[in-house]
Amino acid sequence: MTLQEIIRLIYEKTIPELKQLHAKGADFKVIDPYDQNNVLIAYSGQGYSDKYEQTEMVDFLLSCGLDINYQKNKRGYELSALHMAVANHHLKIVQAIHILLLVKEV
Repeated sequence: MTLQEIIRLIYEKTIPELKQLHAKGADFKVIDPYDQNNVLIAYSGQGYSDKYEQTEMVDFLLSCGLDINYQKNKRGYELSALHMAVANHHLKIVQAIHILLLVKEV
């Protein structure tokens, strides 16, 4: 699956449905070949869905093996998911990432 297909699934499916897809082999660690964004950065830049709490989605993506500090994207000026969420005024995602970073440090 491409990054765009994974992003579309994130907005169409619930967390349990996404977990089932992951268990069946869906690769949420896919990197866009053009701009090198990962799913977490793309999700943070595009916004969120009211189908789930943002901490749940961020936590799910991290459980799939995504790196919360990944910054190797080309067109994003090497912004992390947190930077991307701040730049696009997605407060709920900023809060979700911040909470998970705080928990990770403790």
